[in-house]
Amino acid sequence: MAINTEKTPWETPAGQTTPRSEFDGQAVPSIPADPMAARRELAIKRIKAKNDFIVHLLIYLAINGMLVFTWAFTGAGFFWPIFPIVGWGIGVIAHDYQVYWGDSYSEERIRREMETLS
Repeated sequence: MAINTEKTPWETPAGQTTPRSEFDGQAVPSIPADPMAARRELAIKRIKAKNDFIVHLLIYLAINGMLVFTWAFTGAGFFWPIFPIVGWGIGVIAHDYQVYWGDSYSEERIRREMETLS
């Protein structure tokens, strides 16, 4: 039976105290080295999220407006459009919270959470 002698990138070479990896001496690819580039990426992501929310809200208003219009011109009995208005409205409110208030973490809140982890 053959013995596997291949070394993985995480093994410690002889005479070294820390494991070597393929990222030694390099920045991790997913994190930009330039802080301004990181802020720009975050700003672009937030602008996209806000635009997506506005599109979601406009579609919600248009579709539910058509449902109310349909209800009004088909006899105006029981107000059945209330079900999609409320159900979908909960989703719109959750989307609004995620976009406008979801990432607002104070340093105090982060510090407290880090303390609970240690």
